[in-house]
Amino acid sequence: MLCAVSIHCITAEYNVNALGMKVAFISFTRSKTQLHVETHSLRSNAIFPSIDNEYIIDVDSQLRPLKYTRLLKQKKLQDKVLVDYDYSQLKATMFRQSDNSISTYAVQDDSRDVFSFIALLSTGDSIKRQYLIDANGCPWQANVSLPTKEVLSTNIGKISTVRYEVRFKPLSQKATPYVDMITFNFVNENTKLNIWVSDNKIPIKAVARKKAVSMSWEIIGIKP
Repeated sequence: MLCAVSIHCITAEYNVNALGMKVAFISFTRSKTQLHVETHSLRSNAIFPSIDNEYIIDVDSQLRPLKYTRLLKQKKLQDKVLVDYDYSQLKATMFRQSDNSISTYAVQDDSRDVFSFIALLSTGDSIKRQYLIDANGCPWQANVSLPTKEVLSTNIGKISTVRYEVRFKPLSQKATPYVDMITFNFVNENTKLNIWVSDNKIPIKAVARKKAVSMSWEIIGIKP
């Protein structure tokens, strides 16, 4: 999660909760040109496998990804995945270090990865009902509800927010390839994502429900 475009640089910190347990810690730093997400497991077992990933996304003034780097360390997987976006050619190129593979695929000029999509939604500027999502090389559509106002009680006090409900729809018959646990579970046809954004445009909470399982990100601190 992250802050508004008007804020030069800020870090929001979250606890991740599932099945009534605190399972991970996430920090999300937003600057004018970059998003930086770090995840750290707080417990590891058969239900909650270890996940210590880092996501670095260079973005343009429209919060479109320019270069997307994933440093993955989860369960038995260790990998580095790079994606370079060329909007003039409407294409993206993905490199995977684990097998030295390089693939090129088509994107639209307003495609975004899931984190830059959340960043854009958080700004509250010209919110649309539909967005194009690049999910590991497969096109998806994020359908966003009309906003509703809610006051949340959090670890840092009561906060006035706007809530959005997001559903994801695949735009091709191709199966979305697995790259990492977080992005794969977020962009899924069975996932309903609720995001609460504060009046000063910082995401305060997110709840992802996939069938009978839910996971929440709840803010515990904000650092300049």
